[in-house]
Amino acid sequence: MPEALTVRDLSLSFGGIVALESVDLSVDAGAIGGLIGPNGAGKTSLLNCICRFYQPQGGSIRLGAVDVLRCAPHQLTGHGLARTFQHTELFRAMTVLGNVLVGAHTRGRPSVFADALRLPAARRASAAQASLARGVLERLDLTALADVRAGALPLGLQKRVGLARAIASRPNLILLDEPAAGLNPSEKREMAALLLRLRDELALTLLLIDHDMDLVMGLCDQVTVLDFGRRIASGPPKTIQRDPRVIAAYLGAQYSAVSSEKGQ
Repeated sequence: MPEALTVRDLSLSFGGIVALESVDLSVDAGAIGGLIGPNGAGKTSLLNCICRFYQPQGGSIRLGAVDVLRCAPHQLTGHGLARTFQHTELFRAMTVLGNVLVGAHTRGRPSVFADALRLPAARRASAAQASLARGVLERLDLTALADVRAGALPLGLQKRVGLARAIASRPNLILLDEPAAGLNPSEKREMAALLLRLRDELALTLLLIDHDMDLVMGLCDQVTVLDFGRRIASGPPKTIQRDPRVIAAYLGAQYSAVSSEKGQ
């Protein structure tokens, strides 16, 4: 089941540098949330707090009923949190199937003792993980590439493999760090359609960062805007596109005018 993400009053500093200041963010269960803002606004820092890569100095993060800040980073997969990265972070020397199996291994792994001795429980778990991984490849149209080395693929397919690896962990929430970065217009449209399909088919909640405003505004149900570590706006895409603070800080008057013409 999808889970709602709720961030309240989150603050993060590095020495004397404020990265996030009392930030609120919400993504409803089953919704697609967008997080935008200029470079250095704090977007990736916020994702890193949700993933427990960074320890905030104040505030709260909840994934459904789970208090994220009380969890160790390695426990978050078990609570249904997955993440993809702008730079795909694949195991480039491994096959596509091997990379997706890494995601599958993060759920339901037997004990080290059972695994080492190849006990029946370990064999059953390995078979189930292999079946899960191959099912994910089929769902994302990657079956024909199962035995191809991941590093040999073009960027668009590497992004898809990274998403497949996240899906294989059976998440409720996926954090997507610039899923469209580096893609051509056709690949961006395919990625947007894929994310919508996966959200609907797998009952996921998604939160994405991206600089492609057509993708963000066309895909997201709710958009939060950061500037200098502060939330300056949050709301439906049409509201965000017309917000004077967002136009001044990030979108620019030209984008706002073009978007208004498209909406007519």
